[in-house]
Amino acid sequence: MTDTAPAAGQNNAQSLRWSMAGVFVLIALVHMPPVDNSLDNDDGFNYVLESELALEGSGSAWVDGGAYLVHQNLQRLVGSLSFIPRYALFDLWMPAWHLPSIILHALNAALLILLCLKLGLRLELGVLSGLLFGLSPLHPHVVSWIGGTFDLFAGAFMLGAQIAFIERKTRWALLCVAGAFCSKENGAFIGPVLALYVLCFERQEGLQAGIRRLLPFASLELGLTALRGLQIWIAGGAAQAGVLGRTIEPDISSWFTVAPGALVSAMASPLKYVFPVDSTTFALLVGGLLIIALAFRRKAAVHPALWFGLMAAWILLLPIVLVVELGSGFGLEALVGQPRYLYLSALFATPAMVMLIAGVLPGTVGRTVALVAILGSSVMTVDDILILTRPDSPVEAMEAPLRTDDTPAGAKVYILTNVYDDGPFRLAMSRWLQRHTENTFYWVQRGTGRMIQRDPGRLDGLDFRSFYLQVAADPFSPSVVNFQRGDRVWLLTNRGPKGDHRFSPETALVTQAPQLGPPRPLEVRWENTPSDRPATVALREFGGVTFEIGQRFDRPGGYRHRPVVAGAVNLTPREVAGFALTVTVSGNHQLGFNDHLYGSGYLELHWGAAGTDPDDSFVVVPVPCDGKQARIEVPLWFDPVWNRSGGVQWIGVHPYDRPAQVTLHSIEVLPIAR
Repeated sequence: MTDTAPAAGQNNAQSLRWSMAGVFVLIALVHMPPVDNSLDNDDGFNYVLESELALEGSGSAWVDGGAYLVHQNLQRLVGSLSFIPRYALFDLWMPAWHLPSIILHALNAALLILLCLKLGLRLELGVLSGLLFGLSPLHPHVVSWIGGTFDLFAGAFMLGAQIAFIERKTRWALLCVAGAFCSKENGAFIGPVLALYVLCFERQEGLQAGIRRLLPFASLELGLTALRGLQIWIAGGAAQAGVLGRTIEPDISSWFTVAPGALVSAMASPLKYVFPVDSTTFALLVGGLLIIALAFRRKAAVHPALWFGLMAAWILLLPIVLVVELGSGFGLEALVGQPRYLYLSALFATPAMVMLIAGVLPGTVGRTVALVAILGSSVMTVDDILILTRPDSPVEAMEAPLRTDDTPAGAKVYILTNVYDDGPFRLAMSRWLQRHTENTFYWVQRGTGRMIQRDPGRLDGLDFRSFYLQVAADPFSPSVVNFQRGDRVWLLTNRGPKGDHRFSPETALVTQAPQLGPPRPLEVRWENTPSDRPATVALREFGGVTFEIGQRFDRPGGYRHRPVVAGAVNLTPREVAGFALTVTVSGNHQLGFNDHLYGSGYLELHWGAAGTDPDDSFVVVPVPCDGKQARIEVPLWFDPVWNRSGGVQWIGVHPYDRPAQVTLHSIEVLPIAR
């Protein structure tokens, strides 16, 4: 297999068309399973709200009362405008929301074949590049997540601009450059990529000719940048112009230190499942391939397409260096570890990876290695796609009672749940839902009574809990429910075959707190002692735990509960109002993601009773991670699952959100006075 080819016009046009069509259809079909996924992200529902407000002509979801076009980020405009017809024509019919993303990704894979030919590569190299990119396990999340629309549009416009620029179709190229700029921030860097092409392929035409070629594109990008600056100025600052929480903070040194590693990750992602090596080893492997190719004077090593692909992918990582997202203090390493930040770089790096394989290995061997890489990565990609496919969506489960329930406007809805569940949580906290129903939703952790609600003082659509939520001052108890006003209590059960999620309206709660007797130590016959076993290895990477698995249940999809300390008991639920745990928890609580803002980690208190679903019979217990002994009361007297349980034969405690060390000193029963 060779790496150079005649000009694209000398290739068989029919073979090119069939190759592009075949790759397009294959990639689209492979990514089709999540087409029915419901919107399970808060940002997804903000796109719905944006569309609603735009159709009404009443403003923007980002800033209350602001004009839509003034506050809509110019560099996200194409994707944002694409949501409006989806909502106007199809409401929340999910295939209409997901099909554009699937089509765009398949189109990008097909266009990559054409770009490879325009860069002087043979058709077979172009097809391998298109397949390797389209079937990369790096991209399923970008395709299935509605927020990935921006990256997919940017990729299509950037490929279109590059192809039109090579063909010297200036008007089409300018149009695509504008489209890339208005699709995502990274798209603004198509200008430097075009300049890189001139440097790699058109040096013989001279400096002045290159400047003349690039001048219209530089003028367009400068004009669009000025327009974006004017938009920010009119809106009163970047925080009011669609870039909420984002700050521009140059870190050029990271472009030379962290960015190359991220680029290698983008190249390695389709191969690491076939050749399981870490990024550092893979970087050495890539460097070795380049050295071998140069030493043996392989044509790929000196072909401008190889260096153009590598340098273009590196350039497209520069915007990530300039943006510290959400002001969180995360380093560049955390950002580039997320697939959506590598999509555009992978688009240009993939042909370079194929050329390296072809440039070092002889023809048949090179083809075989490339095909094995494609097949191996596609297996993992299909697996990732199936994991992302939700036949029983938690959001659809929540939408059902919304459609059928007669909850009046202005009522409060309390959602009792034992775990944080991303889908219904983000829907419950979305501005769209609260605006659409005119209800206030509370997320209540069963057992603790801690209520989380959307911070009414925030108008934006950020989807990080710590940035738009507040913890209600009063803990939940049935006394806060005013059934005469129409308040509702929903119990979320989120376990079952294939991750089935169910909401069941609960109205038969105990409404009066019982009188408690004196606490008494719980007599527990521990069936095992805490130990350090391989089951805790993954958690030790985040600080470690010392609990070992006792009573254990497997969840659908192979998910296994974390280590448990369990013991036999004999309790009657209607005689017990709750428990009190005395524990000491120490370690780096910041490893629990946003929980450092609450100064806590989590434990789970489980109980086992005949006829009770083990995936519902537990509650979450926030605990301080300060190394001090603490007594935490866990009320269960109003809990529907606890009250329905039969005789409780065992209880178990295990860490939920990665506290480093847990010492369980005692468990007390809070009895109901007779």
